[in-house]
Amino acid sequence: MLHERAPVPATLLLTRPAPAAERFLAELEAALGRPVPAVLSPLIDIRPLSYTPLVDGDLILTSANAVSALDPQDRIAGRTAWCVGASTARAARDAGFHAQNADGDAEALIALIAAHRPTQPLVHLHGRHLREDIAARLRDLGFSADSRVIYDQISCPLSSTAQSLLASEKPVVLPVFSPRSAALLADAAPFAAPIHAVAISAAAAAPLAPCQPASMTIADHPDSAAMLRATCRILQSAD
Repeated sequence: MLHERAPVPATLLLTRPAPAAERFLAELEAALGRPVPAVLSPLIDIRPLSYTPLVDGDLILTSANAVSALDPQDRIAGRTAWCVGASTARAARDAGFHAQNADGDAEALIALIAAHRPTQPLVHLHGRHLREDIAARLRDLGFSADSRVIYDQISCPLSSTAQSLLASEKPVVLPVFSPRSAALLADAAPFAAPIHAVAISAAAAAPLAPCQPASMTIADHPDSAAMLRATCRILQSAD
C-alpha cells in the first residue's frame, strides 16, 4: 500500500540585520495569524560610526539604520528628514523628525526633493556601502547637498543553522532586501534546498542567479509593506 508523504512546511530564512529581521518576522506572523518556522541569520551587522554633528540643514535618509546611528546632537525635534520609504519615514518620525516620505526608491526620493525645492542645505546620511550617490545627483540639479557616512555594514557568514537548512531538501522562503545581501548569499551558493526567493527589486533579484532559486518573486513596490505581502503569499503557497 502506498502512502502519500505529507508536504514539508517551508522555513523562512531572514538575512536582514537582527532588529529588522525580528520586526519583519513579527509582522509576518501577525499578518498570517500563526507562528512561522524561521531561521534568522543576519548577513550584515550595522555598526554606527562617529562623525561630526551637522548643526543645521535637512537630512536625507535612505535607511532606518541611519536614524539609529545618528549623533544625539542631530536629533533635533521638527527637523526635516527626506526619507526613501515608509519604514525609514516611520523611524524618522519616531525620532522626532518632520518626515517626508518618497514611498519608493532613490529615484522617487530625488524626484520628491526636486518637486519641493527645499532651501535648506541637504545632507545624505548613509552607510559605507552606497548604491546611489544621491547628493551628487542633487548637486547636478542645483541643490546644496552633501553626504556623510555614519555607519558601517559589516558582512557576516551564514550561521551554522542557516547552512544546515540550505543543505537540506526542505523548501526555504528567502526574502532579500538589497543587492548586497543577494550578492553575499550568492557567494555561499550553491544550495541543495529549493529556494523560493522574494526580492524587493529587480536589482536585488539579479545577484541571486547562482543560488538557482526554484521560484523568484519581485515585490510590486520597493518597500517593506510590499515585501510583507509577497512573502505572505509565497509562504502560503509553499506550505
